[in-house]
Amino acid sequence: MSILPQYKFGDCSQCPATNTNVIKVKKELFCVSCHQKNKALVQIKKQKDRNALRSDLAHVRKLAVDVDGVKAPKEYKSKSELLREADRLFADFIKERDTDKNGIVYCPCCKGKFKADAVDSDGNKIINCMHFVDRDVYSLRYDEDAAHAGHAGCNKNQHYQPSGIEYQNFKLFLEEKFGTHAVHEMELQKRKINKISEQDLKYVIEYYSQLKTEL
Repeated sequence: MSILPQYKFGDCSQCPATNTNVIKVKKELFCVSCHQKNKALVQIKKQKDRNALRSDLAHVRKLAVDVDGVKAPKEYKSKSELLREADRLFADFIKERDTDKNGIVYCPCCKGKFKADAVDSDGNKIINCMHFVDRDVYSLRYDEDAAHAGHAGCNKNQHYQPSGIEYQNFKLFLEEKFGTHAVHEMELQKRKINKISEQDLKYVIEYYSQLKTEL
């Protein structure tokens, strides 16, 4: 979705509001109020789903035995080990999500298409999980909207050259999908103090481990 320029107006397709600032979502127009309500409902549903999954996983952890094929969570020795495992599971999810039924990934930076399991001459995977905002910004490190599968070379360039074509193409891709305001909010996260706890990482690991078993 993209936010229309302020000097343009339209009629809301959800409420009686007419000739007002609107936000385009796919082919429909929504006034700011309806758009915010819709986003809130989506976030509430996501949170409910996560809470339900968290409750189920907590029950499994308490039993410390296999329940319907789901194993009790592994014990990790350090926060860095937790971070590596959370990163791996999240990256696997993003790459699988963005791979089409033919096993192809379309890179938002170079617009190229690549086999999801392709490797280069050194055996390194060509497809990476690309983060629009650097992973040091923990508030967005595991944000699915701020990540997409793409070419490893583009991933490197868009981080080291924020004014380069790869970064700008990635930004435009996200703006067309989520709106300029949402992407602007992502960029603002760089200025905030970001921390992540071991418990947060354990939840990320449990959440994406469970999703993997359901696929």
